[in-house]
Formats: sequence, C-alpha cells, structure tokens
Amino acid sequence: MRIPAGSTDVTTYFVIRTAADGTATTGATITDIDLQYTRSGAAAATKVDATALAAADSAHADNKAFEVDGTSSPGLYRVDWPDAAFAEGAPEVIVTVKLASSFTEHLRIELDNGNHVSPYQQFKNATYDDDGEVTAAEIHVYYNAVNYVSDTADEILDYTATVTNGQVTAWSIKKQ
Repeated sequence: MRIPAGSTDVTTYFVIRTAADGTATTGATITDIDLQYTRSGAAAATKVDATALAAADSAHADNKAFEVDGTSSPGLYRVDWPDAAFAEGAPEVIVTVKLASSFTEHLRIELDNGNHVSPYQQFKNATYDDDGEVTAAEIHVYYNAVNYVSDTADEILDYTATVTNGQVTAWSIKKQ
C-alpha cells in the first residue's frame, strides 16, 4: 500500500484470524485490540488499546476500530490511525493490530514523499505476426529522473530495448 507522506485521517482494514485454527475472529471486544505503528528508522510508537467506533461509517477518529460485519465479512475490522504515523520524514510505516489468541497482523505502508521516477513507454518500429503478437520492436521507456537531494528534475533517460521474436536482442541507455 502506498499513500502520500503527511496524509491525515488514514483508515485501514484488517482480517483478524484466530491463531488456533485460522478462522475469522468475530465478536472481538474492541478494547482488547492493541494498535501500534513503527516508522522506518524509529522505535515503535507506544502501544494503545483501540476504542470502539459507533459504526462502520463513523467519521475518522484516531486509535479507534470497528468490526465491519461479523456475518457477511467475518473477521474484517476497520482501524483508524493517528496522523503522526504517516508524517513526512520516513519512507514507510508498519501498522500492527494485535488481539490475544489471534494472529498479529502487520501492514507495510509506503509513504510517498514525491521522490520517485515517472516512466512512460513508447513502441517504435513494431512489426506483428498474423496473431497480432509483436515480433520486433524498439521499446523506449523514458524516465524523468528526480534528483533526490534537491527534488528537481535532473535529466530524462531513454532506455531502449530492441525485441526480436519476443526476446530482447539489444538495449541502450541515452541521456536526452
């Protein structure tokens, strides 16, 4: 899962399963559910006991949880996390839901700080067989490379692969 760093009012859903047999845990007492998050490079935040939301469609409230529907969606719980878990400054956060006699569940969430490359692809000079399969082509994948120090566009790279009969037969990298 990936969300923008600095996101607020983040809600996730977890399936909680009984450790003894792996079946869905239904009817859990919400205050028995422990919530914790760990940001990359930092100690785990203090564990808190979840408190109950009034309904599945309640407004977001930090450290609250709700069993979605014990009959139609057995074991599915909504969890609302505090904004501090998703603050800028870390590349990821692991959120953890723990309930005695059930499996502890973890979810890794990437925090997108905008420091990434954005590729786009273009086929050139493609030839096709009778079934419409590409038999030869130049595939250009362009990356707007981001300088991670200054967060500015640094250069555009053109990765070119030549495909013949479904196999890459040549490739090159050029600065644009």
